[in-house]
Formats: sequence, C-alpha cells, structure tokens
Amino acid sequence: MLALSLTLTVSANSAPPAPLLFFSFSNLPGGIVYADLLIKINPDDPKYTPLNTQNLEYYNFSAESDIVLYNQDDFRSFTFHYKDSASSIEIGGDHGYGRRGSVIFGYNREFGEFFNQFEDLMKNYREVKLAFLDHEGAIVSISNAFLLPKETKFLNFQNHLTYDYLTGKVVPLRSVNPWFVMFSIFITGFFVGLSIGVEVLTAVLFRFKSGKKLEFIALVNFGTQLIMRFFYILLPLPHILSIILLEILVYSSEFYIYRKSKTMADEKTVKLLIYTIVANTLSLVAAIFLRGLTAWHQAF
Repeated sequence: MLALSLTLTVSANSAPPAPLLFFSFSNLPGGIVYADLLIKINPDDPKYTPLNTQNLEYYNFSAESDIVLYNQDDFRSFTFHYKDSASSIEIGGDHGYGRRGSVIFGYNREFGEFFNQFEDLMKNYREVKLAFLDHEGAIVSISNAFLLPKETKFLNFQNHLTYDYLTGKVVPLRSVNPWFVMFSIFITGFFVGLSIGVEVLTAVLFRFKSGKKLEFIALVNFGTQLIMRFFYILLPLPHILSIILLEILVYSSEFYIYRKSKTMADEKTVKLLIYTIVANTLSLVAAIFLRGLTAWHQAF
C-alpha cells in the first residue's frame, strides 16, 4: 500500500523539462576563449554528423582545427558532430539567455524541437568532458569525464553546472522540488487515511471491538506508513525492489507490534497474523485499484 502510493508521486514530482544546459567556470587561465562539450558519439549514431558547417562558419574555425578533428574513445565535439547542434561556446559571449560568462548547449533553433537536444543529452549522452579552446579552436586542455546529473524525487537539477578549472570539480546547481513536496504531503495524507480506514474496518470485521484496540491499530498503521515512506525516499535501490522490501517490512513489523503489545495481549497469535495479512492486502488492493483509475484517466 505504502510503496504503491509512492509511485503516484513519482509521475508528478518533476518540474517541466529545462530547455538548455549551462556551464559556468572559475579559475580559468588566460588564453581560454571557448569551452565545448565532448560527448560519446560515433558515426553509426543517427545523431552523428561529420561536420556542422553552420557552426564552423559561425565560429570561423578551420575544418582542420583541434576541436573539429578531436576523437578519443569516441568522445567528439557536441558543437561540430551532433547533428544540427545548438550551442554557444564563447565563454565571454552574450548568448541571450543571461548568466553572462557561461556556455550553453542543447537549445533548439526550431520552436517545434525546443526541448529535444537538452533531453537527448540528459538521457543518451550523460558521460561528457569539457574541452577548453583558444581563439582558433586549438585545444588547451580537456577535463576528465563526468556524468551529467539526474533528477531525483526530492531535488530538481537546475540545468546549470559550475566547473573549477584548478580542481576539476563539477558542481550541479540543485533546488528542492516544491511540486514533489506539496504533492507528497497531499498524497501521503490521502493514502494514510485510506489505509487507516481500510485496516480499522477490517479490524471491526475481525471482531476487534474494543475502542482501545481500534485506536491502537490506527496508530500502528499511521506510524509504519510514515516510517516506510521515509525509507522509500532514502533507499538507493531500483523502484520495484524498494516496493517489495517495504511491503515485506510493513507486513512483518505490524504483526510483530500487534503480537508484542499489551493492548492485543488477549488475542490469539494466529488471529493477529491472519488479520495483518488480510488488512494489509486489502490496503494494497485499494492502492492498486486507485492507481489503475489514475492511469486510465491519464490515458484519456
């Protein structure tokens, strides 16, 4: 129940896609005029082009310049070998997007493809290097390879990275995702309430008629859901594996608490075990049903 409710937050936790990728720099030595992005791309890639002549003419580089010819371990220039690449690689230039002193990659000249290059970089070309160039496109230095950051449930990547030339340290600019926070609070309250209602109603059917027992069941369910939800956010595991582990923990922890509590001391172990399985399974079925309705609604 808990883990399935969390899957609803995943689809709504991200801000709209950022349309371009910024890099800004510190401690740059003199003589560096441009910074290009090197991506892993080979001639078999449908996005590969032997040469973006439009960019070559714009920067007035020679077709024999270092950056155009560079090819090591399939790392090549995004500006000159990604088909129709959109980039502004002059570090001191004014590219019209603010953040003067930065370089940008992945914006599109055609409005209909506004997000495509940025999303393609973030999805398919995450391993990158930075090539620092002089005014003629000769390579001054190349950074070590690093990965472009991924979005997380809690943090938005603000499509801006800083690079320290002296240390080689790359730091992504991140911020708390307000949609994730607000939606998580709402969905948590809704599903916690649903689960408590299902489990208390099931307890009545199992003839747990004492008010203290019903209150205790509601309190246990509330606590286990919040704790498991917290672990879901922290677990560095694949989504489905997290769900399986957390469901096992919810079932087993609730049964253990019921079995050891004084409030339930007069109830038989078998009854408590069957109740825990049935109540949590009904909560799980309810969550699956609601998630199915959500998916059906989104399909239309």
